[in-house]
Amino acid sequence: MPRPLHRAALFPEARIPASERLTDPSGLLSSQGSIMSSIYITTGAPDLGNPFLNALLGPTVYDLGNISGSITYVLQGKAGSSGYDGYGGTLWSANGAATAFINAVRTWTAVSNISIAAYPFYYNGSGGTGANWVEKIDFLGSESTELGHHQLPYRNATFAMQLEGGFNNQSAVFTRENNALGGYSFTTFVHEIGHALGLDHPHDGASFPGVTSESSLGSFGLNQSIFTVMSYNDGYLTKGYSPSYAYGWMSTPGAFDIAAIQALYGAKTSAHAGDDVYRIPLLNQAGTSYSCLWDAGGVDTLSAEGASIACTIDLREASLLNEVGGGGLLSSGSGIYGGFTIAHDAKIENAIGGEADDIVTGNGLANKILGGGGNDKLSGELGDDQLYGGAGADIIDGGDGNDFLEGGAGADYLDGGAGEDTASYAAASAAVTLDFTTNQHTGDAQGDTFFLVERFTLSAFADQYVGNQAVDIVFGGAGDDRLEGGGGSDWLDGGAGLDVLVGGGNDDVYVLDSAQDAIVELKSQGVDTALVRFNYQLHVNVEIAKADAGFDVNLFGRDDQSDKLVGNERANYLGGLAGDDDLFGDAGADSLDGGSGNDWLNGGDGDDVVYGGTGDDGLAGGAGKDWLDGASGADNMYGGLDDDIYLVDNVSDQAIEEVNAGTDTVISTIDFQLHGNVEILRLAGAASNGFGSDYDEKLYGNASANYLGGLGGRDFIYAGGGNDAVDGGAGDDWLDGEAGDDTLAGNTGADGLQGGAGNDWMDGGAGFDVLYGGKGDDVLIGGADHDQFVFAPGDGADRILDFVAGGAEDAINLQAYVTASIGWSIAQVGADTAITLNNGDSITLYGVHATDLVSQGGWIF
Repeated sequence: MPRPLHRAALFPEARIPASERLTDPSGLLSSQGSIMSSIYITTGAPDLGNPFLNALLGPTVYDLGNISGSITYVLQGKAGSSGYDGYGGTLWSANGAATAFINAVRTWTAVSNISIAAYPFYYNGSGGTGANWVEKIDFLGSESTELGHHQLPYRNATFAMQLEGGFNNQSAVFTRENNALGGYSFTTFVHEIGHALGLDHPHDGASFPGVTSESSLGSFGLNQSIFTVMSYNDGYLTKGYSPSYAYGWMSTPGAFDIAAIQALYGAKTSAHAGDDVYRIPLLNQAGTSYSCLWDAGGVDTLSAEGASIACTIDLREASLLNEVGGGGLLSSGSGIYGGFTIAHDAKIENAIGGEADDIVTGNGLANKILGGGGNDKLSGELGDDQLYGGAGADIIDGGDGNDFLEGGAGADYLDGGAGEDTASYAAASAAVTLDFTTNQHTGDAQGDTFFLVERFTLSAFADQYVGNQAVDIVFGGAGDDRLEGGGGSDWLDGGAGLDVLVGGGNDDVYVLDSAQDAIVELKSQGVDTALVRFNYQLHVNVEIAKADAGFDVNLFGRDDQSDKLVGNERANYLGGLAGDDDLFGDAGADSLDGGSGNDWLNGGDGDDVVYGGTGDDGLAGGAGKDWLDGASGADNMYGGLDDDIYLVDNVSDQAIEEVNAGTDTVISTIDFQLHGNVEILRLAGAASNGFGSDYDEKLYGNASANYLGGLGGRDFIYAGGGNDAVDGGAGDDWLDGEAGDDTLAGNTGADGLQGGAGNDWMDGGAGFDVLYGGKGDDVLIGGADHDQFVFAPGDGADRILDFVAGGAEDAINLQAYVTASIGWSIAQVGADTAITLNNGDSITLYGVHATDLVSQGGWIF
């Protein structure tokens, strides 16, 4: 085929005679009473930071911020015509030129945010028109090899001037077939509209890398229209020219053009935002073309499905760099003059090959690539890819990322590349054998070779796997499988069925989903783990049991070894039995029992019950409201976050809490003293004595005769049953004797003392104290400072030993008697004063003269 014809960009003062320039000093060119829209121009091409894009920019571009509505065009009709012919009519429709121009406009508006619309009034060349662009069909002077030209944007003092474009209908190339999509002259329309939007040729200005003339291909052959439709090197010279002007040419802007026009006017982010399938052309026929894909979203596919010819599919986008692929990488069928490149920042996720020998390359996304029939070469590149070879002897390279490789039938080469990669036989129609000691494989695996593949998934049948000294990760699938790990730390998951798992040396993991699965593990063959999905007791020589996520599982150790049991997010029971065991509940409300031995138990998150059993154990509640009982032995207990309860039964037991980790309680069957960060002590069993610390705490006695000492801080002490002795210590304390004949000493601070039932002795000590006699015949001593004595009906015969009368210091509160309408009398009895209540209660004030008392309402001072 001869050298393709020329196209031209016209500058404002060049190549158009002054008599033909469509300019008007007023800037107001009108037709049918209309006025051309006022569009601003920015002079001086911006620096886009890329030599390829900068080379494509003309000297002026539109200022989108000052465009109101759309750029308008008119297809100039026949001279003197109106109506249909005035709108272009037969002059433009005869050769399909009107459709070609409109479709070419859409290739630019499909990728950018610029709006271009037809002008609503006709123009026949007489007078003026309000359109921004006037498009002519005409014989272009003496340059008979020129298919078209167009002015670049320019302006007068303020506004954009009207531009002219011309298309040569006298050329033999200008036919309806060639003006259709894929035709050579359709490329002309796309090219000239690029000029109208401000793009220049790559060879103008000598700044496009490696380009020295209009025929120069430039660095890495990037000056071709497949990469920039503004090039004079049409088609894709690597394949050669199409044998026909009717197909095999560029039908869209190229990757460099799209990037440049988007840099000027913004990207069209709504274009192809759904899940699109782009089908590679497989025939050289009308409509077959090269195009560059701009896709703004969705999960998209490049497909050669069903093709009987070999295809190359490449999902990598144009890099815009001075390298192979800078303008894109072609996806095309063998011998076909057409296909796709992918614009910079456009993302195509998936690919489907045909039935011949295809080459398919992924990108940086998580690609799904189906090779189809034939001996294919599939490359995932970056990302976590899924690569399916299909029938044939395929070469599959996962590249970087955690890839899934399925060779299918045929002798395949599977290269996982970097990452944790899986070779899968899940789709096999019969059982497979993988034997890496002999490298003799059967079924779909027959003839397969592997490199850098870390994981294997077998079929749904009764498979066999024999590993070597490497680390094996094997999933058996359904069927009764036998998996042998060999040397190395292996992961063996039999899947459904009755499986036999043989770990071999080193630290192996067995995944069990049925009690019928068998583990073969010898002594001293590493520290092995069973990951289980049912209630399970450890196999012999397996040291660790873990509950798999999502399953309700209880775990039990063995009596003849030290075990490690690990729960999951559910509520698990973990029983260590004998031995020095390590139990971890993980999340969930778990119950842990160490059994005998010196165990470590950690409830993890959740409200756990942790029981150490016999031995010197370590217990940790973790997050949640936990119950920790070390049981016998010297135990260390760590409650962790939230409100925890510790059971203490040994003088060597330790309840250890961090600051601000909840309100925690010790229940002790022995004498016990609280330390910092544990707030509550409850005596139980045979415990007699309990002590606080210098912090604010609560102490509770039991039914025995207890001694409870608050020490410092603001304490609340409840003596319980028995004849107890309670000392609040320093601070403002509350002491309650409850049942029994108790002795309560407030000590220093403003204390509250309540005797409760029984004949109690209460001494407020220093400070402003309040003493409540309660039931029984009590002895009350206010101590120093102003004290208050509170009585109620039924309190019995009480005595106050140090009352100071006259209102200067102490007071007696009889409000409860007033409320009950019970009166009283006051009498001198020897050296003392007797207050006799009408219900039989009495209060004796030792050493007080009745005449010194002041009675006011329900108060006596």
